[in-house]
Amino acid sequence: MKLKRNSLIVLISGCLILILGLISPIVYWNNYTSQNGATGIIGGADAPTYRFMLSALFDGLPFVLILVGISLVVSSGFCLSFSKTVKAYCKINSSVISLGLSAVGALGLTCAFIWFTIVSFGKMSKYPIEYPVSVLLGILCFFVFILLIALYFKARKKNWRIKGVIIDILTSIVFLPTFFFAFTYLYEITYLN
Repeated sequence: MKLKRNSLIVLISGCLILILGLISPIVYWNNYTSQNGATGIIGGADAPTYRFMLSALFDGLPFVLILVGISLVVSSGFCLSFSKTVKAYCKINSSVISLGLSAVGALGLTCAFIWFTIVSFGKMSKYPIEYPVSVLLGILCFFVFILLIALYFKARKKNWRIKGVIIDILTSIVFLPTFFFAFTYLYEITYLN
């Protein structure tokens, strides 16, 4: 019962976060634009304009909220639909480690993209802080990722079931885009503003 209750709480929270992310551009444009809700873009009442607003408004925070909501809804929906499987094959410590792997992997990918962008344009001298930090943090993420994989196998050693491993891998995959875009958002509001 505790799993179903917690999953239901996470599902409701995920739905609220998802709705908040979806409607925030609409509320902003209806209340805070000088054109009384118009976008100021000719032909700007369609899906590409809405996607642009998701990425441009508040530096892309609505898009991150949508991803957080989707990740929470998918994971809690899985736990509600397959509660017996989750109880039998998943443990809290292995699920937390798989979330940690997803977060560290996303941070490492973010650092790699920042490094690649700086190097590809040959602007190492223009970014005296971001360049070495992205390299050092990326290397640190790699080693932490390897450490977390070792911890995961140690945690799974007692309860080694292929279904549990698959569920943990899928958990990491579901949350990877969320963590990646959240770290990208944090980088943009920290260094680019």
